[in-house]
Amino acid sequence: MRPASHNSLSADSAPPSARSVSRLCVPALACLLVFSASIAARAQGSVGAVPRVAGAMDGDDSKQSPGREEMLKNLEVKRRELAYKENIDRAKESAALGAEIRQAYERSKTLGSAEQKKLGRLEKLTRSIREDAGGDDDKEGLKEVPTDQQASFVQLQKLSEELQTKVEKTPRHVVSTSVINTANRLLGLIRHIRASFK
Repeated sequence: MRPASHNSLSADSAPPSARSVSRLCVPALACLLVFSASIAARAQGSVGAVPRVAGAMDGDDSKQSPGREEMLKNLEVKRRELAYKENIDRAKESAALGAEIRQAYERSKTLGSAEQKKLGRLEKLTRSIREDAGGDDDKEGLKEVPTDQQASFVQLQKLSEELQTKVEKTPRHVVSTSVINTANRLLGLIRHIRASFK
């Protein structure tokens, strides 16, 4: 019997080169795929990236600060001008109410419901004027109480007109003791008139 020829290979040894190549190729192919995928991701990230402008998104508004501060200063100046104008308007209305209340009393010799409402409005305006001038209490008050009701209403008109004049002459942002004292005297007189008609 002739021995088996060396050319007749077994199933295990038939394609030794193919088996070893396949064993080496699978890991190499996987590495190649991972490497190419990472390269593609980097390339895509660099293409789609938007260049950053220094200070644009970092909250760096140093260049905007002077403009913003100037705008805020202008708004504050306008707010104070408006508050000053409103205070002058309150003083004018107070003087008008003082005159109207006096005239109504001289016609009817009493204080009707309409005049009581006006007196309440005058009191509210006077308090606002006093607060704007920097006052907050009635320390000064009414020193000389009028002798009769007629004199009370004459003094009411006089004090409300005096208050208007002092408010108009007082510059903005000035704490005026003169305005505060006049307002306190007027508030004391309003309380006196109200009490005399109860």
